[in-house]
Amino acid sequence: ELVESNLEILKKNAKGLNNIEAFHGDALKLDRFKNENFDVTLLFGPMYHLYEENEWHKALDEAIRVTKKGGVILTAFLSVHAIMVNNYLSGDFKEGIEKNFDKSYKVKHFMEQMFTGFEIEEFENLFSGKPVDYIATVATDSILEMAEKNSDFKMSDEDFKEFSKYQ
Repeated sequence: ELVESNLEILKKNAKGLNNIEAFHGDALKLDRFKNENFDVTLLFGPMYHLYEENEWHKALDEAIRVTKKGGVILTAFLSVHAIMVNNYLSGDFKEGIEKNFDKSYKVKHFMEQMFTGFEIEEFENLFSGKPVDYIATVATDSILEMAEKNSDFKMSDEDFKEFSKYQ
């Protein structure tokens, strides 16, 4: 875990549980750990704070390297569609399209937004050619959270047109 306060919460919540180790560090630099060291590796933050493809692969390769053969790697990522719904659907949807996608709707990854999102297929393809069996993608993204907070939800005609094209 890169963030000290998150590490402290993890350690507190893991008290009394056997075989759980939590470390402060950077997912791109796991060289203090030997190969095939862990049964389970959690990659629960780096993928939505890394903006370059080479960094995505480095984080995944390091997680694979330190995980035992037959072990499990759980990797979290954000869908770009969750970013669109939560940040732009009840605001300026056109601005969200322009910031997050190029003209052909390919995702842009950029630091200024703090979090980066992936197309699901783009994320899954990161595992191609790696020595792992990709088991499943599980999603929790939803419009429900945003809609519950906005009982008077409405969208301008221009944003609805952009939203329709985006869909």
